[in-house]
Amino acid sequence: MADIKRLPGPWLRYFVWQLNAACRGMDSAVFFHPPEERNAVREDRIANAKAIYGQCLANTECPHPRP
Repeated sequence: MADIKRLPGPWLRYFVWQLNAACRGMDSAVFFHPPEERNAVREDRIANAKAIYGQCLANTECPHPRP
């Protein structure tokens, strides 16, 4: 019989925050710019990403840096 006492605990608690994340299901292009994006277009994308993050219920648990 396997000794499971040394296995890590349930991992679900580390990922459950994603269920409440405002970015869930969004295209990553909303947050990460393409190489050719410049000036006002880039600033608009950044402002939109910050607005989404600012309203997110899971942002304290999110492993990504705050914008």
